[in-house]
Amino acid sequence: MFIERCVTSLAEARIAVAQGASRLELCSALEVDGLTANRKVFLDIKRELDIEVRVMLRNSHPGFEVSAASFVQLADDAEWFKQHHADGFVFGFVRDSQLLEAPSADLLHICAPLPCTFHKAFDTCKSLPDSLERLIDLGFASILTSGGYATALEGASCLTALIQQADGRIEVISAGKVRSNDVYSLANTIKTRIFHYRM
Repeated sequence: MFIERCVTSLAEARIAVAQGASRLELCSALEVDGLTANRKVFLDIKRELDIEVRVMLRNSHPGFEVSAASFVQLADDAEWFKQHHADGFVFGFVRDSQLLEAPSADLLHICAPLPCTFHKAFDTCKSLPDSLERLIDLGFASILTSGGYATALEGASCLTALIQQADGRIEVISAGKVRSNDVYSLANTIKTRIFHYRM
């Protein structure tokens, strides 16, 4: 089982590692579905813990659009985290239920060669199968999704279809109200062993 845990602090990261997390997603402001990670928290985690850390890049809410000014800040953040040994990034731009491909491609280029995850903004897209293909073409390493539903369990059939469609070309990470005590039952339903959940 591969478990990615979403954390916002060193204390949460310690707990996640102690509970067997395979990878961390570091962000801030979970009350608005996550914003760019705190730099000091990132440095503290990297200094103390031996685990892969992917960093959230998002500086506006609500929604998942990006302005020219906010993109400049995201690019600066990406460069800083790269210089300080981030292991990857998590971001995603969507407007009116459509992927914003140009800024996504530009930020992927800045983050390269580190792997990037398209976050759950994916679930707001009009056509998940079509969007999956576009993200593969753009070069994302993975996507976070509950199949367009509120929870991974509700979206199980769609998640299974997306995993089959991806066919190993991109990592489909099941997310959405997943809890540690239901991962194994979900794995039997969704037929995957890659999950993401919060503390």
